[in-house]
Parts: sequence; C-alpha cells; structure tokens
Amino acid sequence: MKKNDNSEKAVYGITWLTREEWQKMRAIAADPDTLSSSYEDWMMMVWRIAKDLEQEGNRVKKIPVDTGIFAEWCGHNNRLPNNAARSEYVSYVMATERAFRQSKKRMKGGDE
Repeated sequence: MKKNDNSEKAVYGITWLTREEWQKMRAIAADPDTLSSSYEDWMMMVWRIAKDLEQEGNRVKKIPVDTGIFAEWCGHNNRLPNNAARSEYVSYVMATERAFRQSKKRMKGGDE
C-alpha cells in the first residue's frame, strides 16, 4: 500500500487480488504469512485497512495485481516477493498510470 503525494487528498493504493491470484501470491511470496491463512481472512484485512484509511479522509484505489507480472517485476528489480515489494509495486503501478494520464492530457493539449 502506498500514498500518492501528487494530490490534495491522499490516495493510497491497495494490493487487490482475486482468489486465484491470492493463491498464486501465497505460493511465490517470501512472506506468505503476511497474506493471512485464507482468502476470506485476507479480504477482511484489506477491507478493514481501506475503511480505516477512508475514515481518515483518504482515498483508496484498488490496484489489481497479476502475480506473474509482479514476479517478473521483482526479478527485474532484484526484490524478494514480499510485503515491501508488493507495496512498492502498487506504488509503481499508480505512478505509471498517473504518468500515462498526464501524457495523454498533454497530447490532447490539456494541462494538469
């Protein structure tokens, strides 16, 4: 989970996994215990974190994570596939999306 510092209201990205991706993530994770023992428990934890952040006035963006792409990113960046890397990856995805949107606006002649 990472904060995007480029807006007035804080936007936090949160790792979003389908049941299948959660199972794959547990299989490759260097720290599988941080993903809870069941998908349902993990989802409850994620929802609780998102709710707490939103109650503090922040925005939360669910970032779908493909485990295969995440694993490639970890290898390319010499990172273990752990909680810190998942957080950094979500931040990377958010920054990439933001840069793409800004580039698109500039191409259309809009300012940000």
